[in-house]
Amino acid sequence: MTCSRVFLETSLQIDRLLHSMNRRSTIQRNLSGKDICTSSYVHMEFRRTILQDICFVRSIVASDCASDADGYIFLSDIDRRLASGGGNYSSRSARRCFLITAAIKDQFLEARITKSELVEYLDLLIEQLEREFFVVEFEHIAPLLNTAVSILCVDVTGCQLTAKYPICKFARITCSRSQADCRLIAFIESNLARFVEISQAFMKVPPGQRDEKMIEAVGRLLGSSSTSIVLGQKNCWPLGDSIIAIEAPDDSEIYTKDQHFDVICHTLNKHRYLELT
Repeated sequence: MTCSRVFLETSLQIDRLLHSMNRRSTIQRNLSGKDICTSSYVHMEFRRTILQDICFVRSIVASDCASDADGYIFLSDIDRRLASGGGNYSSRSARRCFLITAAIKDQFLEARITKSELVEYLDLLIEQLEREFFVVEFEHIAPLLNTAVSILCVDVTGCQLTAKYPICKFARITCSRSQADCRLIAFIESNLARFVEISQAFMKVPPGQRDEKMIEAVGRLLGSSSTSIVLGQKNCWPLGDSIIAIEAPDDSEIYTKDQHFDVICHTLNKHRYLELT
């Protein structure tokens, strides 16, 4: 399939904005000349993962990092605090934190910086990434042109965690069934057969390729008398990859590095974007 529209999934959005310059340049080359879209659900995942991880690193800097006699912090101490595992949430979160500390070192490796200056930088980084989620700037492949292209944001699920709740420096984004304000129930009801098909497809692949949390969430959904059980992070978030794949426009290719999409896209008869190096 040759397609001019590319849908950016969460893992690609994170790589596009925070990975190495070589990686970002590769992604920009692949997006050049394409119609680019993403979704409000991807934006929610972006906020509750990488932006919340920046808040976690910020909390380490603000409260735990050692400083010298002149008030300058030791950047290496951030890695030591992260390595302790205290307050960390998952192995995926730990890997994302390495992207954040790499960005800090890119910015400040040769400079001495105080704790307050680094906290300010991380606050500005959150604001910058929130803006750039919706824009592709092609400075790495066309530095003299610096062409910026807006990303169309598809809003199928109407997730309000993207707008109603600001990124908090001291607490994580959460969602409960009573708190949920979205159109997810209608989306699930109209696509229930597709979720079941994806779950069944995952059960047929080797354990290392399965999305066990997705299978469990579909099981809870089918075992409930009401589809409202899907509301809230316990069941909504494990369905995230499938929600994203289903909501992606049919005329788009899904640009992701998440291997679960191999099974999902094959089941839905949708296509992953094949990255050109």
